[in-house]
Amino acid sequence: MRKTARLLLVGVGVALVLATTLVVADIGASKGTGGESRIGLIDTASAATPGTADASATVSASGSVQATNNAHAAERGTSADNRYQYRVLDDGTVVLTRYEGSDKHLRIPSRIKDEDGKDRSVSRIGFMAFSGSHSLLSVKIPRSVKTIDAYAFEGCRSLKKIVIPTTLISVGQEAFARCSSLKSVVIPASVTSLGGYAFAGCRALRSAKLGRGLDEVPEGVFDGCTSLKRVSLGSHIKDIRGDAFHGCANLWRLKVPNALQAISDGAFGRPHDPTGTYVVITPRAAITKLQPRNGGLVARWKKSVSGDSEGYQVLLGQGRLPDTIKTISDVFKVISILASSRVVRSGGSDTAKTIPLLRHRKSYTVWVRPYRTISGRIYGGDWSHPKVAKVR
Repeated sequence: MRKTARLLLVGVGVALVLATTLVVADIGASKGTGGESRIGLIDTASAATPGTADASATVSASGSVQATNNAHAAERGTSADNRYQYRVLDDGTVVLTRYEGSDKHLRIPSRIKDEDGKDRSVSRIGFMAFSGSHSLLSVKIPRSVKTIDAYAFEGCRSLKKIVIPTTLISVGQEAFARCSSLKSVVIPASVTSLGGYAFAGCRALRSAKLGRGLDEVPEGVFDGCTSLKRVSLGSHIKDIRGDAFHGCANLWRLKVPNALQAISDGAFGRPHDPTGTYVVITPRAAITKLQPRNGGLVARWKKSVSGDSEGYQVLLGQGRLPDTIKTISDVFKVISILASSRVVRSGGSDTAKTIPLLRHRKSYTVWVRPYRTISGRIYGGDWSHPKVAKVR
């Protein structure tokens, strides 16, 4: 009776909700037995989401609405605590379609009771389910959830913390876009699909970690994340898509895995490293000896064993750097501090480089790093610790 009543309400309200979520299909298009016309009510969100079902009803000649015995009829309702609207999926689990609460710190339930009192597992967070929930400060997603649909938490401007379970598989497009207070995010290894622009416009985001389940950094995933400083990429990342880090003005260094094969045009806003780019490949080299020879210097190094490289870059500058300059970010100051700074290249099988025609009785500081060409551009690894020698 409750299902029949709900179907009756749906039939009466079709004209009112036609412009939002329901589409009336095949009205009077086919006649059944007893002079009945079949009306199919198609939820547009269900149509875009695999595993959902369509509600349907039959209308008799007298105008009464009768429920059809359709195994795929979608059940909708509100949870017993009136905080969540839901839709029942084909497997008997539910997708949360709308949050009606005002919590600040929310633990999304792994199970809810439907309108008939039946206990059901929550397997999905639906399209725009929590979008614009400005009261939320933190959210913990249960292990029962396998999918977060597009725009699910979009525009939750007060949200500072999101806990994603290690059982999640898929995150939709712009799922957390414009969560302007979000501080950090960790995508677990279980996630194999991450939608484009998923965290775009998260202006307070400072750190992000993408798990090894992903094979690409999606298009625009961190677009406009102006506070982003630290990013850890999974070991299986092969591609960084366009606009992935566009507008990340504070991301001065990104270490990429050996698996990386392509970086799309526009993936980064601009190069910061004066010798090429701020993207850093995994391998590292170490200078073992720097000695004068015939008016120049010979630098020797230990080959990298932590990843592939096609060659090495040797950076040198005349003079000594202050003791405070030790890290890679500080090496960027070499160009402005040391005279005659330049970079020379060496082949991938080389372990030494002769740098001729240097100034007599002058000291030079030298670094070395491996490099690799990706999508037509040269990307280097971390610079080695410096060595200093005087030309004789």
